[in-house]
Amino acid sequence: MGKSLSVILMLGTFIFFCACGNNKKDTENKDSTKTTQTETKDQTTDGNTSGDKREGETKTDQLDMEKGLPADFPSDVPQPPDSKVIGSLSSSEGTNVSFESPKTTQEIADFYKTELEKAGYKIKPDGEAVSESNAIIDWAKGEKIVSLVAVRDNTKNTCSVVITYR
Repeated sequence: MGKSLSVILMLGTFIFFCACGNNKKDTENKDSTKTTQTETKDQTTDGNTSGDKREGETKTDQLDMEKGLPADFPSDVPQPPDSKVIGSLSSSEGTNVSFESPKTTQEIADFYKTELEKAGYKIKPDGEAVSESNAIIDWAKGEKIVSLVAVRDNTKNTCSVVITYR
């Protein structure tokens, strides 16, 4: 359990820092000098997008993070309240979906503990660590595993949330 929790924490932290990048894209001018174009695109949990949409925009960012919510996102796992989807990344460890929410880590943790319990998930033994600045919780339901990593950024008054499922 400890090794799994460490892997999830490292992966969540990695995705958090990647999601906070500025999404800059280098392009070359005719005179062989490089310019930088910044793309901004936010997707809210209701699926709407906001921000600038540039022509030629791709569906992945600089780390091959897919934009939006994955098609196979579990129907019995809710999205964080009042959040926007940052993107997702699939690996051999599962699929990680990043969100940004104005809620606190405690509010996020309480929300997921309530909602996932209603959906039949049980917190794994030693699968919960919640503080004022971060939360890590692991649930199981049969063969399904869902993990939450939430990290509060008080300078932005936001919480980065990563849901991992497999």
